[in-house]
Amino acid sequence: MRKLSKDELYQLQASLFAELNTLQEFRVGSLFHRNRKCGKPQCACADKKHPGHGCWVIGKLSDGKHLMTTVPESQVPETRKLLEVGKRFWDICYRLADITDELTRRNLAETGQETVTVKKTPLRGFYDRKHPRRS
Repeated sequence: MRKLSKDELYQLQASLFAELNTLQEFRVGSLFHRNRKCGKPQCACADKKHPGHGCWVIGKLSDGKHLMTTVPESQVPETRKLLEVGKRFWDICYRLADITDELTRRNLAETGQETVTVKKTPLRGFYDRKHPRRS
């Protein structure tokens, strides 16, 4: 892929902002089907071989907490469309961030202020270590 000029980057940035402006309703998260047992002893789901009651759920992370919202069966097609729009929203946001970073680097380079981008590797074994209070 060829490197875009600054003018082309500004045009792309403007078109992405315009596209972002056209998005109306959207949802974020993952839609999945979930089976659960209701816990009533007389219910058919109390049998070990019964898979449980099914429902559609949107799972997402909000304020550091996992939220699950049930979706009625009749709303599943519409919810899928809204989730696709939500994916498009985030795609546009990440592309805009990349373009802004590139434009900032180029503008700084023109003024003689070079920037250095370093790719860091994740810490190995960091999460494998036991916390001293969790023995």
